[in-house]
Amino acid sequence: MFNNTIDAIKDIVDKKDIEMIIMGTKGETHSRVTAFGSTAIYVMEKVRNCPVIVVPLEAEIKLPKEIVFPTGFEVPYKRRELIYLTDIAKKSDASIIVLHVKEQDELDDSQKENKSLLEEILADTSYKHHTLSHNSVIAAINVFVESRDSDMVAFINKKHKFFGSILSSPLVKEISFHLNVPILAMHDLRN
Repeated sequence: MFNNTIDAIKDIVDKKDIEMIIMGTKGETHSRVTAFGSTAIYVMEKVRNCPVIVVPLEAEIKLPKEIVFPTGFEVPYKRRELIYLTDIAKKSDASIIVLHVKEQDELDDSQKENKSLLEEILADTSYKHHTLSHNSVIAAINVFVESRDSDMVAFINKKHKFFGSILSSPLVKEISFHLNVPILAMHDLRN
């Protein structure tokens, strides 16, 4: 198809009713300077009509046994936003690790409510909570994933929120878990 890459992908996803995009993290150059190729970043950011899994070249191809889901409990999740995460976890018999990188000692009332809602959504999966104190969310995710040898990281791609900040150029260079862990980017349905 002759078109802008993102427009072409969005178009084919709609026309063919594609449920999920699975792609590599880098293109032909395999640049060591960046964690993700520009196309992978744009697809995760801009293609919002289906979830995207980006798979690093070095990734071991296997069913995940542990999926890390970082959250600050800042917004209420919707069941339909997390359906792909819960389906993958159930079908592969994987545990979902809800990773909270805390900024304050206690959750506020809104965060407690959002945590409770997330627990309801994940109720029929195997999930556990982990909390880390760290001044950098990215470093905390890195350390956690590497120390536990986790198999996948899943995010909700919130426009102008948490995931958008991770995808911005300077921060992408700091992420090292991309070297061998697939990433599932789902989408915030409020955008």
